[in-house]
Amino acid sequence: MNNIKSEKKLYTAQEVADELGVHINTVYLFIKHGKMRATKIGRKLYITAKEWERIINGDIDQNS
Repeated sequence: MNNIKSEKKLYTAQEVADELGVHINTVYLFIKHGKMRATKIGRKLYITAKEWERIINGDIDQNS
């Protein structure tokens, strides 16, 4: 699951969805409900490297 390059600073919602094995809409719901933080640049949402580290360390509740 930790295949995203660590040098990268921002990840798209699609990249995060692919790595987590969920649909992109699930990532958008996590963001909407405050389970995942994202930064909007233009029309796209990006997840920071710091937030990605928090997610892969298990600090996200996918069930609630």
